[in-house]
Amino acid sequence: MLLREFTVGGKQSGETLKVTGSLYLGAAYIWTGDYRQAEDLLAKVLPLLEGGLSRERFGLVALPAVMARGYQVVIFSDQGRFKKGIAHGEEAIRLAEAFDHPYSLSAICSNLAYLQIAKGEPGHAIPLLERGLAVSREWNLTMLSVLQTGSLGYAYTMSGRTAEGFSLLESALSALETMRFGEYQSLFLVYLGRACVRAERLVDALEFAGRALTRAREGGQRCEEARALQLLGEVTARHGPTRDADGHYRDALALAEEIGMRPLVAHCHLGLGKLYRHKEHFTIATTMYREMEMTYWLEQAEAEMTG
Repeated sequence: MLLREFTVGGKQSGETLKVTGSLYLGAAYIWTGDYRQAEDLLAKVLPLLEGGLSRERFGLVALPAVMARGYQVVIFSDQGRFKKGIAHGEEAIRLAEAFDHPYSLSAICSNLAYLQIAKGEPGHAIPLLERGLAVSREWNLTMLSVLQTGSLGYAYTMSGRTAEGFSLLESALSALETMRFGEYQSLFLVYLGRACVRAERLVDALEFAGRALTRAREGGQRCEEARALQLLGEVTARHGPTRDADGHYRDALALAEEIGMRPLVAHCHLGLGKLYRHKEHFTIATTMYREMEMTYWLEQAEAEMTG
């Protein structure tokens, strides 16, 4: 999850402007799905934050050395480069702990949990989110607390704690709507939609998917648009014409391939394989899951292929 609640104040040096400007621009690139530009930019800013400068905040609410790595975790999560993302996340946690910075620690816990959710590992995501949420509540970090509540809710639904998970997800989404903070609404709407699919609440899932797609397009969030389209394909495949499901999957696949969202590409192939019982799509999905070490999804795909 991309967290960019930071402020800049006071007179800026050239070095400070370079760091803060790079982080702002990197966040914008991620939100619009331009991962290549974001990764290149962050790779250039991280060398500026080594040694003694790793503890500097440069006027931001979080440590830039942690933020930059947290943004990389998000990029690598969506690209399916999980090992690299975990390495950056663990280093960021080490820095946040070493410098005793609660906001940075809470935020990076969310980033790393986002990766584990994407990988299909709620058992690894839940402790990270519970830790981050405890820190957020202790230090009254309202926005982080809301975001972690929603993500924890989704991780709970993935692990079978359905009722508790739905309650947390719905509470977080309501808080975001009350705060009129639209940036994360599309993601949580997708999470709710996916949870509804697992619970066989297909009418609700269809509503959440449609709302997620609208929000994503309004905000220019291409990665969230791709996720919403894939969800629409999954719901429609169970509760609508095959032609409509095919269209949603194909649109999601095209966008995910353009952006470089390999896990979502695999999900689209799995969906198309289930829709048509085509071995080719199953083979692509299982190959990609195996390459990315997405064990949970690999087992599902193999079961579908042999079922």
